[in-house]
Amino acid sequence: MSPVSLLHRVFASTGESAIKIVISTFGSRGDVEPPLALAVELQARQHQVTVVAPKAYAAWIRANGVGWAELRFDLMALMHGDELQELRRRGHWLAYMRALVAGYRQGSLLLLDDLRLAARDADFVIQTGQGHGGVEIAEERGIPMAFLYLMPMAPTAAFPSFFLTQRRSLGGWYNEWTQRMVYRVMWRTYGPPLNQWRAERLQLPPWTSYAEMLNAREGLAAPNLLAYSPALLPRPEDWSVTHQPTGFFFLNEAVEWQPSAELRAFLEQGPPPVYVGFGSIRARDSVQLTHAVLRALERSGQRGVLLTGGGGGLVRLPAPASVFYIETFAHRWLFPKMAAIVHHGGVGTTAATLRSGVPGVWCPHLIDQHGWAEQVEKRGVGIRASSLQRLRSAPLAAAIARAVGDGALRARAAAFGELIRSENGVGKAADRIERYAVDFARAAKSGRKPSSASAWRAADR
Repeated sequence: MSPVSLLHRVFASTGESAIKIVISTFGSRGDVEPPLALAVELQARQHQVTVVAPKAYAAWIRANGVGWAELRFDLMALMHGDELQELRRRGHWLAYMRALVAGYRQGSLLLLDDLRLAARDADFVIQTGQGHGGVEIAEERGIPMAFLYLMPMAPTAAFPSFFLTQRRSLGGWYNEWTQRMVYRVMWRTYGPPLNQWRAERLQLPPWTSYAEMLNAREGLAAPNLLAYSPALLPRPEDWSVTHQPTGFFFLNEAVEWQPSAELRAFLEQGPPPVYVGFGSIRARDSVQLTHAVLRALERSGQRGVLLTGGGGGLVRLPAPASVFYIETFAHRWLFPKMAAIVHHGGVGTTAATLRSGVPGVWCPHLIDQHGWAEQVEKRGVGIRASSLQRLRSAPLAAAIARAVGDGALRARAAAFGELIRSENGVGKAADRIERYAVDFARAAKSGRKPSSASAWRAADR
């Protein structure tokens, strides 16, 4: 029975039968967590979900009741490997980028083969923003697919590409141009291995551009799921109806994280502290950055909880009793207990900060982090500080003091937190996947194309 016939059988009656869904993802834990959150939601709806990810995430994925298949390319292992770290330490940035791109291209061939193997009996495939291959697999097997992004990707006149750290806009034409230029730059990395794989494995002609690959499923109304809040970044009017922000994705862990007795005691011994952590980002000088943070806490008169785990920018240094170091934690548990939250502005930490209702201080470092900091500042629910590379103790102390002491800011952040908590992004995304799978099967049975208008408007009601 062909894949399309299988979908006919599965969805012929009610459209509520379980389907096999494959999601490919890699990168940092923050990159993997949103797809895993979606997988958990789909699994709860009785679908059979497999997340294709590096082995480092296997236990975590399985602990949340989701199937796992190995993706042999581990981007974080490549970036944190001895060769690239030595080039970075010496400041050889051109050699660093060349080695990173070469490693990515080689790893991409493994990624594509692993995704194809995992999806050999899939009914639905989800291609994430940092991966590819879903378009080819959906076409080869005749099955529906969706794209999943953690930030806006499609060209728009509304704002510049989120890949740009400089957020100044020169107008609508410029905004659209920035994203198209980003597509071209990305294609230099993505394109060669993808086209090589298409030719060698599938005997397909090459894509001519990143935009062509992304638009290949537009005629079939494939959903573009944007896992961020439309309250933070409203949907541009010039986007296709298939591009829809759903709300942030939050993972409800199957095994609840438990704080240490020492952390509980520290929190109980004084007023709410300020959290400071920069995820998996590695600072050029971790000692200097940690000193700056400690001085900022002292200047602002605040206690602090500092994250030193996860490969991030802070290290354990001698500190007063008003500072507590942690290696791991759960955003959902810790952030609501803080007086303020200082972080790098990754989409996952941004989402967790906004959900907590506690004012945050954004110290962006890379790519989309600057875009999220800009949006938070526009909404008046957080503070955009200097970039992580330029972070100094005095400005950081001033930002912390404002986050703790500005009553109007705190009220806006609390109200925005209630809004974020009400959105249920993974639920909306799962609804759209199910609706699209049903519409795809019915359209194939009747010889028509899926209807983007009917599927998406119905899902929004």
